[in-house]
Amino acid sequence: MPTKLIWLCAIIVTLTGCAHWLGPTEQSVIVRTLQDGHTVTGLSCSLTNDKGEWQVITPKQVTVITSSEDLIATCESTGLETGTSSVVAQPWPGYLAQPVTGVLLPLGTPSIIGQKIKGVSYWYPRNIDVVLGEEFLITADQTP
Repeated sequence: MPTKLIWLCAIIVTLTGCAHWLGPTEQSVIVRTLQDGHTVTGLSCSLTNDKGEWQVITPKQVTVITSSEDLIATCESTGLETGTSSVVAQPWPGYLAQPVTGVLLPLGTPSIIGQKIKGVSYWYPRNIDVVLGEEFLITADQTP
C-alpha cells in the first residue's frame, strides 16, 4: 500500500510540473534604435531565433516566441548603418532548481526536457536597444 501511495504522489507532482511547459511561450519585447545616443525612428528591424522571425518598425513592441537560443535583432534603413543586438536568453529562476527535482523525482525529467525544447523556461530582456553601426550583446541581471 505505501508503495502505491508513493507512486501516486510522484505522478501527481510530475504532472503538475508539466503544467508550466504546456503554457504560453510568447513574450513581448520593445525594440528601439539609437544613433549617437539619440532615438532614431522608422527603421525596419528583424528579430530572429530558432522559433521564428518577426518584423517591426521602430520604436515598437512586438511579441516573440521564447527560446533557449538568443534573439538576434538587426535594424537597417537606407542611408544609415546597420545595427545588430544579440539578446541573451535567460533561464527563469525557478528553472534552475528543476534539475534537482529531476534527480530526486526521475519522473520529472521529461518535464524539464520539454521545457528546454519549447523554450518556456527562458525569457529575454524586455527592452532591446539596437545601436546603428554597432554590434551589441544584451544580457539581463533581473527577472522579468
